[in-house]
Amino acid sequence: MTDTKNPVGRPSELPETLEKAREYLMGGWELVGDVIPTIAGLACYSGKRRNTLYDYANQNEEFSNIVEGILALQENRVINGSLRGLLNPTIRSEERRVGKECRL
Repeated sequence: MTDTKNPVGRPSELPETLEKAREYLMGGWELVGDVIPTIAGLACYSGKRRNTLYDYANQNEEFSNIVEGILALQENRVINGSLRGLLNPTIRSEERRVGKECRL
C-alpha cells in the first residue's frame, strides 16, 4: 500500500508575493511614492505582514536576495541622500505618504 499525503492548508502565496517583491525592488517603490525602498514599503505594496516577508526570505533564496537588495538600496539611498542634503531631516506630522494606503 502506497502512503500518499494530500497537502493540508491554504496554498502558499509565495509565488505572487515574490513577483510583487521583484516589482517593488525594480522601481515599484518609486511608483507608489516611497522616498526610499523599505521592508515596510514592501509589506504595503504586497499586502503582506513584515513577519510573513521575513518567513518567505527564510524559506526561499530568491526572496531572501530581494530582501537583501531592498536593504542595500535603502542604505545606499539614505547615506548618499543625506550626504548630498537631499533628504529632509525634519519629519512633519502633517505630511502624508504619497501613493496608495497600506492595507494589511
